[in-house]
Amino acid sequence: SVVESLASGTPVIASNIGSLARTITNDVDGLLFEPGAAADLAEKMRIMLNPRVRDRMALAARATADWPSMPC
Repeated sequence: SVVESLASGTPVIASNIGSLARTITNDVDGLLFEPGAAADLAEKMRIMLNPRVRDRMALAARATADWPSMPC
């Protein structure tokens, strides 16, 4: 699940819909792409290949998962 990924320090690339969009803060603990936009998804995947970006988001992901009122 997304929450388990965040808790393990794995930044998430998710579609910008529903509870995913409420859980992930774009460019903080993961990346959101527009539904049906393959080029947008590909760009987010390219961004996540950058180790600095990925490491920064990994720290934020852990903090998000530890947040007591995180939406589920």
